[in-house]
Amino acid sequence: MVVKPDRWHDRDGEIRLALKLLVRVSSVDGETAEVPLSALEERIPIIGANPHTELWIGKIGTDSDDSEATAAGTVTADANGTDRVYVDPAVHLFDLPFAGGLELRLAEALDRSDRVGPEFGIPGNTVDGTEEREQQRVILRCKFRLGEPAAEDTLQIGATVLLQGNAFGLDSRTDPFDRMIADHYAACGKRYAAGGLPEPAPVSVLLRKSVIILEPLANLPHESVDGTSSDEYVARVRARVQSTSGQPVTIAAVQSDRPTVDGWRMNLEYESPVEEPLRSLDAMCARRGGLHAEVRGIDGEGYLVFAGAGGGTPTSYFEYDHWHTFYDAKVRHLAGSGCTMNVTVQADGQEYSGEFFVGPPSATGGPGKLGLIAGAVLLGSPPAPVTYPPPLSRNPLPHDLNHPQNHAPTISGKDFVNWLKDIETLNPDMSRGQIIAAIHARSHQAIDLNRELPLTDIRLFRNGPESDGWQSVKFPTRNNPAFVIDAQGQKIDISHTIAGLRADLNRPESVIAFPTAQFIRWANTDGGDSWQEAMKETLDQGDYAPPDQRAGNALGIKASDFYRDPTTRKIPLSTFFQAEFP
Repeated sequence: MVVKPDRWHDRDGEIRLALKLLVRVSSVDGETAEVPLSALEERIPIIGANPHTELWIGKIGTDSDDSEATAAGTVTADANGTDRVYVDPAVHLFDLPFAGGLELRLAEALDRSDRVGPEFGIPGNTVDGTEEREQQRVILRCKFRLGEPAAEDTLQIGATVLLQGNAFGLDSRTDPFDRMIADHYAACGKRYAAGGLPEPAPVSVLLRKSVIILEPLANLPHESVDGTSSDEYVARVRARVQSTSGQPVTIAAVQSDRPTVDGWRMNLEYESPVEEPLRSLDAMCARRGGLHAEVRGIDGEGYLVFAGAGGGTPTSYFEYDHWHTFYDAKVRHLAGSGCTMNVTVQADGQEYSGEFFVGPPSATGGPGKLGLIAGAVLLGSPPAPVTYPPPLSRNPLPHDLNHPQNHAPTISGKDFVNWLKDIETLNPDMSRGQIIAAIHARSHQAIDLNRELPLTDIRLFRNGPESDGWQSVKFPTRNNPAFVIDAQGQKIDISHTIAGLRADLNRPESVIAFPTAQFIRWANTDGGDSWQEAMKETLDQGDYAPPDQRAGNALGIKASDFYRDPTTRKIPLSTFFQAEFP
């Protein structure tokens, strides 16, 4: 007896078979008898298809992709333009995995999504290494997106699964039972090719947005790189695009989702100071507040690219020169001194910030540290009983040059050179002779101008066209340096050096060549010291010719000989001393 079910069963069921027996018994003599009615009932279970579908999601590029895939689960990926995830379908029929061909149709048009994009033409994974049993796999690339640090965005992915009604080996049957297998796959395909399978539970991608990180910014001014003052207010601001996992995001990864970085920019801005006199000085400057730079691209290491200085070769940093941008020569003030410079990168509606402090040129304590200016405590310094005038030097100069109670400060040779440079910057129309005369007059309160060589009427220093107008020379500090320490640690009385130069002013070249000029210079340097040394017991005023004074005399004579040469006469004073104090 053969029993065939009359229809497809999606769910388990049964077939009931009922058999009733009526037995009549006849004897040989023709008598009959009936056996009582007997009933036989059987229940035949039917295994239904019980269709069950699943979506599995995993991440491409892991050590073992499939082992990390989860059904109806969530994977974490970076929205960096390169991370990829895959979605695989799975179908169970008749309580067994269905190994036939599967078709996956996504529930939404992810090709128009701004979060992920499907990639086509990529081979799917196979169940047993053959193309015939290939399962359809959807690969999704996580598009580049910027967001706040640690920002996450969950994308839910739903899909419909269909059967194609084929299976491996159906075209090469070798066993009598192959026909049954073929019929099985054909029947399943016929039943579910047009739908009918339950919707699988969706899977999710936790997208971690990319960010722009500003590298740590050093305070200004900083230690000079080349030993000069030209770069102490120059900062190279670098910003890097990176994924949440810390990997750089390059332009190749970004271009698929945004061909250019148009609209990205870096802003540098400070809030004007509120303390006086900084507030008033800042307001007087021609330029103040801030500036911006357009981002030109992203390099191979993820750094933002900016136009080079003067339109030159693009660089992976923005070279910011605070002195060049904000120093006002007319006001003689560096705008933004004592302020925090806020750096902000604006990109795709997001802002990424950093900051650094711009110290005043008179900052002390080393690069990035601040002292006091105009009586206002700028950073971590206790109130001080004295105040200092607004600084004018590009290079930080020692406190003693502004201290009202220190009239004989000692500074380094480098600081002395910077001090001279500041004087020359403040007085572009003043000659070398006028500057020398002004320095000399400040050091000696101008009393030397009236002195004469003992027992004669010969003036030690002459007035005349080379020095006239020296009273108008402006100085960046309250005090003149009295002593300079050279690279070997020798202490030099720099006022005696200046005296040697001052002695030559307003003396015609014919006189300079005459032995009398040599005698006057000697009298203003070593000769004068020797005479005072010889007379010290009579004068009873201590040592008149210590080693630092003699060293100052020697340097003054050397400087005098240098400027007596017509070929070097126009060289700035700071240039000569920079060679002496490298």
